[in-house]
Amino acid sequence: MDTNERLELLQLLYAGLMAETAAVLADHGILETVAERKRREDRLAAQARVEQSGVTTPEALFELHRSVAGFSDWTSAQEGATVTVTSAACKLCDIARASGGPPPCRLFCIDPLTALCAALPEPRTLTVRSTRCTAERCIFHITPTPTTERP
Repeated sequence: MDTNERLELLQLLYAGLMAETAAVLADHGILETVAERKRREDRLAAQARVEQSGVTTPEALFELHRSVAGFSDWTSAQEGATVTVTSAACKLCDIARASGGPPPCRLFCIDPLTALCAALPEPRTLTVRSTRCTAERCIFHITPTPTTERP
């Protein structure tokens, strides 16, 4: 098995573990409580994560997410100040759906990426238009955060 095959296997195992975690949390009735706590932690850690990774743009952030997590095939396009990021495939959603689990999108993708977008050198706001768990593709719009809404 070469390095790329090992990475793909690790990414698939990671997606499976995340889907299973969401299902267990939902089964125990604590998914929303854990998601809220994780959302707060994501916001607190986002600045350090952005600095550590060296990403400075939404496009670079989603490319990093695609190459490391490996479960979404993110592509991006810019029109004016808005960056639209889409994914037509998501291993995490596919595994969650196949196992009958809850959508893991907010817990493991949307909330962390929202926090990271807000922590970019030029803060951005992520707006979800759709996800693979509920539609044909993920579509996120990322816009500059108005100065009055910045932390």
